[in-house]
Amino acid sequence: MPSRSRHLGAAVFLANLAIPVAVVVFAWSPLSAVALLLTDIVLCIGRMATEQLFAGRPRDDTDRPRYRPVQLSPFWQKEIYGSLLRKRGAIRFGGRLPPVYPRNLPFVLETAGGALVVVGLLFAGVWSVVPPVTGALDAALLVVLPAVALRHVAVVATWSATGRYERAAATTVRRRREFLYAGLVACLAVLFVGASERAAIGVVLALVPKVAFDLRDAGIGPAPGTTADTAEDSLELPVTSPRETFEQRASAVYGSAAGIAVFHLLFPGLPVVYLVVLLGIAAESVLLSVVLLTATFIAVFVLDLVAVWLAHANVEYRLYDDRLVAYDRLLDEPQWSLPFDDVTDVTAHPQRPEDQLLVDSPHRLNHVHGWLPFVGIPVRIERRDGDALGLAYLDRPEAFVRAVEARRATTGQSRGRPDVSSVADT
Repeated sequence: MPSRSRHLGAAVFLANLAIPVAVVVFAWSPLSAVALLLTDIVLCIGRMATEQLFAGRPRDDTDRPRYRPVQLSPFWQKEIYGSLLRKRGAIRFGGRLPPVYPRNLPFVLETAGGALVVVGLLFAGVWSVVPPVTGALDAALLVVLPAVALRHVAVVATWSATGRYERAAATTVRRRREFLYAGLVACLAVLFVGASERAAIGVVLALVPKVAFDLRDAGIGPAPGTTADTAEDSLELPVTSPRETFEQRASAVYGSAAGIAVFHLLFPGLPVVYLVVLLGIAAESVLLSVVLLTATFIAVFVLDLVAVWLAHANVEYRLYDDRLVAYDRLLDEPQWSLPFDDVTDVTAHPQRPEDQLLVDSPHRLNHVHGWLPFVGIPVRIERRDGDALGLAYLDRPEAFVRAVEARRATTGQSRGRPDVSSVADT
């Protein structure tokens, strides 16, 4: 076993050994023992979801998340969901921290959201049938918790150092069943500790499946493979400087984000509502239901703001001699490139109630309901292959159209072909 794997295996055993030692040394109640076990498992689920953001290889084109974060909302599927899936590049922090790939966020929502519903229902059922876990929470939990968290730090550090994240895709780095296994371990912990007369005995029984899962989770022993066979196509910038650059209008981006978030709050997803209600019933606490529902609304609102910001706020459009390039300043990566030879028409028109807003896409025109009056004047670019490209958040849409038309005319003259700038909108 390589030295890194040995160190990781030692971290797994030490983190798990700290739990029964703390129960015996501090004479913990069953409630304190269960709290520490569940905290470790919650950290594990959160870490696995975060690890999907670290996956460096793109998904297969046919592999799309099957679970929509909000089934009733078209905004997530087109305005946020689709834009993020097409994102190129990563946020790099430097040092030993792995880069974060925004394109993987929809997969995090798929696995984490689906696991939250299933695991929550399973845990609520187990909690309602086992004997009540008695006792009080011990302040020594705060002393032992860093030792338990050591395992999660060691997993991320080891996998990042060995390049495991860079060789994985969001669908392979942590598969959906791993989240369900973590939930099952949590249920067994409550069952064993709650049914045992002594907390130490219940903890030892609970650690048997937990250690096996933790080793699998760390990639030690019979663990599922994480390497993906996909690769991202290269997209290089022209060597010359851009003739002109157009940025997004911040008020349009953030206004759109706020509008989508408000709409999203009205439809947070029926599975989430059911989960909140069932957890409240299981705990026989109306207060818990209110707290969980409020936390859900806040999480959805913040998530929408972050997702729209990642998808659109940092994109600028660069006009080079022969092409238009969408460039993300945050990710420091070109997103798509469109030669002026492939453009047949470009128009900007004020939004009308009957119009559908356009969403930035390198391949096709996506439609979003046109009830967001603050988005601004959308720009429509017709392509020679019949597809259309929509830019909804440009700061100077009319100037952008004039600049593109001028570059098209210059490109056409320099190549000795007729100007096609007057081709009708199809």
